[in-house]
Amino acid sequence: MSSKNKRNFNQEIIECLIDNNYGLTVLGIAEKIGASRNTVYKYLAKLEEKDDIFKREVGTYKLYYSTEGRLISRNIVLSFYKGILAALYETFLSSGPNPEIFSKIGRIIAEHIDIPFNAGDLQKLLRADKSFKLDDLNMLNALKPYFTLLHDKLKLKSIRPIEGKKKFIFRFVDSDLFEEEKAYMYHFYILTGIVEAKIAEFSDNIRCYVEGYKTSKEDKENYVEIALELKKNLLK
Repeated sequence: MSSKNKRNFNQEIIECLIDNNYGLTVLGIAEKIGASRNTVYKYLAKLEEKDDIFKREVGTYKLYYSTEGRLISRNIVLSFYKGILAALYETFLSSGPNPEIFSKIGRIIAEHIDIPFNAGDLQKLLRADKSFKLDDLNMLNALKPYFTLLHDKLKLKSIRPIEGKKKFIFRFVDSDLFEEEKAYMYHFYILTGIVEAKIAEFSDNIRCYVEGYKTSKEDKENYVEIALELKKNLLK
């Protein structure tokens, strides 16, 4: 295996213990990260020396914990959020699930959410001719905390320009919400509402919306595409 693809067992073990704050045995860690018990033993010893983890004896078991452990695990938070999405979906089901309703919910949430946001970086994305600057798309890192909200495993796979750089489509993969349950996909409609509201703090001429998505148990290439587009009245 090349150094580029070499696994970071230290980080994998720490993240596993953070997400399972009730403690795990060596076998439990090995099963969750897909490694041998001998490998896990070796890295646990190193992490203990650095005080990144600690262990407790519970009966005949030794349970390991991260020193950065959360009060509530990520899995519990995510499952609770999935329940909220399902409840919202069913609540609006009588009139037909409407993406705009969920986008509006996102815009309301944006008024209460407190994540660092650098509007100055986003302003630099616009050219004088009201198109986006391709070279400056790294400025969209300012939006990363919003795109990965509640599911930081989400990965940006590609960015493609449309209509002469007046629209960009971001394809994301590897989300915990790419499941058969359609209600979970409405997270991304909420997300676009949040992003659009945050961008509106410096410009109300940029739209953010779900372009499309695909979820399937058989196909591993599940994705969601989110568009960032200049409004038509700017293109004249």
